[in-house]
Amino acid sequence: MAQLSGYNFEDPLGYSGMVADMSGSVIDSYAAEGAIEFGAGVELGTDPDKQVATFAGGTFAGVAKFIQNEAGAYADKDTVSVVSSGRVIVDTLAVDVEAGDTAYIVDATGVWTNVSTDATEVGTFKTSGAGLVIVDLA
Repeated sequence: MAQLSGYNFEDPLGYSGMVADMSGSVIDSYAAEGAIEFGAGVELGTDPDKQVATFAGGTFAGVAKFIQNEAGAYADKDTVSVVSSGRVIVDTLAVDVEAGDTAYIVDATGVWTNVSTDATEVGTFKTSGAGLVIVDLA
């Protein structure tokens, strides 16, 4: 039988869109207006009381929360859980951020960044790196 020889402290945080910890969060439900990836920033949709769409420079509503499903994303008209306040894991792709940096979403692309140019401020990064990081939504 193999023995545990140590612990790997470099395990990934989780999945994009997962709530990061047990601190307070606000999560509301909306209908998806188009397909929405887990961890994507979302904006209020055509009917702002009921719908959200992938962020494209509109009124920021929060982050599409990760759920376990076969598709790996929300489909058009699915019920979307939106984290509007609290700490959530997001994917910065190749953008390198530092803990404490202001978190922005680029208006044209929806990419998470620490650069304010043509972007909307949404919170503060709590961890550093490129890829999966934790953001504290304002």
